[in-house]
Amino acid sequence: MEATKKVPRVLVVEMNTGQMVKDVKLSVAAGTEVYLLPFPGGALPVPSLVLPKIKSILKGMVCGAKGVFSPQLS
Repeated sequence: MEATKKVPRVLVVEMNTGQMVKDVKLSVAAGTEVYLLPFPGGALPVPSLVLPKIKSILKGMVCGAKGVFSPQLS
């Protein structure tokens, strides 16, 4: 929790549908925004799919509902 006192946002990149994001939300400082980028089904979180999410968070334009962003996997 101490580390997130100076961090306004945290991105959780998971190779599942969000099981770990709940634990992250419980362990960050109050007021820290937590975003999820799920990669279900064994899809690998590659930079070309993670970077757009980081950019959207930094610009304040979050894609998806409740901080959840589902990338288009081809």
